[in-house]
Amino acid sequence: MNTMSNTNVLQKNEKFNVFKSTAAKAIIIPILAICIIFAFFTPFVISGSTSVFSVIDNIQPIPHRNLEIGKDAKGITTITNDETNADFVILQLSDLHLSCSYFTKSRDIQTVQSLVKVVDNARPDLIVITGDMVFPFIYRSYCTDNETQSRAFLSIFEKMTIPYAFVFGNHDAESLSKLNKKELSDYFSNPKLKYSLYKGGKDISGEGNYIIKLLNNNGTLSQALFFIDSSERDIQQDQIDWYKESIYSLNNEAGIAYGEAIPSVVFMHIPLYEYQLAIDNDSEKILYGVCTESISTINPQCKFFEAVKEMRSTFAIFCGHDHRNTFGILYQDVLLSFCPTLDYNAYLQFFEGEELMGGQIITLKPQSDEIDILQIYLPDLENN
Repeated sequence: MNTMSNTNVLQKNEKFNVFKSTAAKAIIIPILAICIIFAFFTPFVISGSTSVFSVIDNIQPIPHRNLEIGKDAKGITTITNDETNADFVILQLSDLHLSCSYFTKSRDIQTVQSLVKVVDNARPDLIVITGDMVFPFIYRSYCTDNETQSRAFLSIFEKMTIPYAFVFGNHDAESLSKLNKKELSDYFSNPKLKYSLYKGGKDISGEGNYIIKLLNNNGTLSQALFFIDSSERDIQQDQIDWYKESIYSLNNEAGIAYGEAIPSVVFMHIPLYEYQLAIDNDSEKILYGVCTESISTINPQCKFFEAVKEMRSTFAIFCGHDHRNTFGILYQDVLLSFCPTLDYNAYLQFFEGEELMGGQIITLKPQSDEIDILQIYLPDLENN
C-alpha cells in the first residue's frame, strides 16, 4: 500500500512538474522573444530618430497672425480675433504616423518636409491634427517608443510657432507602446510647450475632450471648437453629456435666446457611422474630395450625432482615420468631412504620386455657421 501510494504521489509530482515547466515556457519564451526584439531594434530606433530630429531642428518659424490666447474663468482656452475681426483660419492635418525608426527614417523625413510645406502654404491661425500623430505599431513602424515619436511630433509644431491642438487616434498608444494613453496625455500636457493648446485630464471617458473658444475682438463669444476622443471606435454617454452641457453653458454665456445655439465645429479621429449613411443615401452629393475605400466608422449605436442634431450648435464635423477618403458631404444639414493624410508609413503601397496627400484649410466666418473648405494636395504644391 505504501509503495503504491508513493508511486502515485511521484506520478502526480511528475505531472505537476511537467505542467509547471510547460506553463513557465509559455510565459518565459514570449518574454525572451520580446526582449530580444527590443534589444535588436533599439539601436535602429535611436539611429532613425536621430535622422528625423536633425531635419526637425532646421524647421523655421512660419509667419501667421499672432492672436491673443488666454483662458476664461473655467480654464477653457480662448483665442481672441484681432482688430480686423477677420475670418478664422484652421489648417487640419491628420494621420502623420511618425515612426522614428531606422527602417522608416526616409519616410518620416518625407512626412516632416511635406508637413512644413503644407503649413507654409496655409499659414493658418490654428493647426488641428485629428489623430494618429505617432505610430508605435511594431509590425509596420518597427518602433514602440511613442515617447520619442511624440517628442518628434511636438518639436515639429513648436518649431513652426503656430498654435496647434489635436485629438487622439487609434494608433497613438498601441498595446505594446512605451506610454499608455493616459501617460501619453500627461506627456502632451507639458506646461513648457509654448504653442500646444491640447488639454487632457477631463474626468470623463477617453483622453483629451476639451473646448477652444473663439472670441470676437471685443471679447464676446464667436464660435466654439470641440475636441473629442473617439477612442476605440466609440463616444461614450458621459462624453455626450459633457458635450451637451458645454453647449448649454456656452449659450448662456453668449446670452443666446432659447431655440438658438452658439455655432460650433467638432474634431475627432474616427468618422461617425453617419458618414456611411450619407454616402449610402446620396453619394452624388459629395461636395469635395473622394471616397475610394470602405468607411471605417465608429460604433453604429453611438448616439453622438443625435446629440448634435438635438443641440443645433455643431454645423461641421472633421475627422481623419480613412487615408483614401477625403470627401466632404452634407448630412441632415451637418457637414461631415474627411481630411487628406500626410502618412508615408501606414499605407505603404498606396501613395504613388502622393495624389491624395495633404491637408485642408477650414475658414470660419465670425459669429456664423458659414464655412469654406479648401483642400491642399502635395502635387499641387509641387507644381506651384
